[in-house]
Amino acid sequence: MVSQFCGTALALSAALSLYALNVASSTTLVGPNVCSNRVSSTISQLFAWQQRYTVRSSTSCWDLWSWFSCTVTRVKYRTVYTTTYYKSYSTRRFCCSGYSKVGRKCQPVCSSTCKNGGTCVRPGQCQCASGWTGSSCTIPECHPG
Repeated sequence: MVSQFCGTALALSAALSLYALNVASSTTLVGPNVCSNRVSSTISQLFAWQQRYTVRSSTSCWDLWSWFSCTVTRVKYRTVYTTTYYKSYSTRRFCCSGYSKVGRKCQPVCSSTCKNGGTCVRPGQCQCASGWTGSSCTIPECHPG
């Protein structure tokens, strides 16, 4: 029995779905001090398709010209699987250096806690409430009078 590949294929593939790493949702960072970079990932998709091939066999027959041996050819199909790889790109958003995630925003981080009603306005810098000064708002301001 001899098998022969006929070179034609019928595609039975499913639709390709690309998955993004970050989908816009309630967890996406917004506002200033948000940095980003481009991230790539490889996605594989398995496709199944029908491959046509022929099978030839000999059988006895009443044909004098072929010495009582006839060739029978049958067309058959088999499922063949192929994996295709795709490159997917997405943008990853994260807090810039010196900032940390609080909810959906990036807030500055001060090395020491801002005291006496002061607030952290930039990495390592407190904005002190009235009457206080210093890097962490611990030094009272002196008013002459």
